[in-house]
Amino acid sequence: MTEDFVYVQEDPNGYTFPNSAAYVHDARIYQYDIATGAFTTLVVIDHHRSDPDSALYNRNSAGTAWQNSAIGSWEYGAMIDLSDVTGIENSFMICMQPHTWRYPHFSGVDGGTLRPNEKQGSQLIVLTNVPRARAVLPSSANATICDGESATLVATGGSTFWQDNGTDYAWYTQMIGGVPVASGSSFTTPALSATTIYYVESIVYGDTSISRLAVTVTVNSVPAQPTISQSGNTLTSSSATGNQWFRNGVLIPGATNQSYVVTSDGYYTVQVTTNGCVSVLSSEYFMNVTQLDESILSNQVRVVPNPNAGLFTVNFSTSQSTERFIVEVINTLGQVILTDNVNGFTGNYSNTFDLSSEPDGAYIINIYTDNETFQKQLLKE
Repeated sequence: MTEDFVYVQEDPNGYTFPNSAAYVHDARIYQYDIATGAFTTLVVIDHHRSDPDSALYNRNSAGTAWQNSAIGSWEYGAMIDLSDVTGIENSFMICMQPHTWRYPHFSGVDGGTLRPNEKQGSQLIVLTNVPRARAVLPSSANATICDGESATLVATGGSTFWQDNGTDYAWYTQMIGGVPVASGSSFTTPALSATTIYYVESIVYGDTSISRLAVTVTVNSVPAQPTISQSGNTLTSSSATGNQWFRNGVLIPGATNQSYVVTSDGYYTVQVTTNGCVSVLSSEYFMNVTQLDESILSNQVRVVPNPNAGLFTVNFSTSQSTERFIVEVINTLGQVILTDNVNGFTGNYSNTFDLSSEPDGAYIINIYTDNETFQKQLLKE
């Protein structure tokens, strides 16, 4: 028995009686399909019993022909699976017993004592490509790539055979028919610009799976190159999400918001990642923090003391009424730590903020009015 079949051996002895009569049926090996119940003949031993050259294949010790193989019809011995021994899948060994091969050279070669006068010859035969397993639908994972990339698809399974190296695979661009675009367990697609479906079938020694597995390669778009805009000490990416900021070509840890508050001079860039696809870096944007602080001072915004240990006061004076007046304290990751929102403000503003619970380092103070935005760098130490 194999995974999907039963092999039945049949000797011809029961087809004639007595033995002196002519044999009319050769020995056979039958294949029984467990799933379908089909019963077919796999092998027939044909020893030319009724052919003109019968005497060549059927001889006794005196060299005379056995008429119609009356006594010595050929038959089989055991059928043994050799797949794990030879490394050749679906290989079996049988011992053929041609009883008409009788010659003194065959006498006693095995050292046996029960039949010392026996002088029949035998032959070992290896049968290959003996069906033992049926091809079934293989397995293969879908893939996701970025526009312009290739995907490598891998098929596994596809056979009921206990050894996994006896299965081949064919890859197609359509579910039914067509010509394979590749064979083997691994298939690397060409560069793709749109989501594409491929189909794979398994092949087990000539038996092909009744259907093909659909494998989808999803192609995601590469984000557009972002641009950078500036407002005071704050840089803003043109992309709302997926940002990563760099200073002088070095990644800034945690700087992944759309906006980044600059605390030191340098060349800044931003890169966008969407669905695993990475954009081209933005063009470099140079920031000079010292020049920005000077422009803020010219608008009479005072932060005292600066540096400080956590407590500081913001003073501001305006003679124009403003509907929108917001003061924010932001850390270097662009996160708002403290805020004060005063509507309909005019006159002098003074408020004390407390950063005692925050870590030492640089912070930015943003002041928004109806028409203006001010920024000031703050240092807590």
